[in-house]
Amino acid sequence: MLRAALVDVGGTLWSESAWSSDGMAALRRTRPLEAGVPTAGVAALLDSVGAAAASAEGLEPYLDIHEVLRRCLDAAGVEEVETETVRRALSVAAAGMVPVLPGAAEFLRAVRALGLRCHILSNAFVRTGAE
Repeated sequence: MLRAALVDVGGTLWSESAWSSDGMAALRRTRPLEAGVPTAGVAALLDSVGAAAASAEGLEPYLDIHEVLRRCLDAAGVEEVETETVRRALSVAAAGMVPVLPGAAEFLRAVRALGLRCHILSNAFVRTGAE
């Protein structure tokens, strides 16, 4: 008996390109500033995080994001910002920012109507389970 549906967000609930919008790019630049990353370090930090994300493909299921972010902060020359603060700054909520694909809401309602548990999966490495 089927009890649950595992749903990947990118390409299923919203477009893979949704995160590259101008609004999301602006948030990715301003949220690290709000977290205390100096202006001079933001671009280098984001470049380093992007490179780390790209190289994380195919790695073990567990990744110590705080270790990765510490390396990224060090590479950007940013020393006095906590990794958890940066992780939260880089974890932009999709709700209200990313439009869902046509049919996504209906799909989720159908999963619920079938009495299935729905587990949303994401490979975004700056999110925690609660996010």
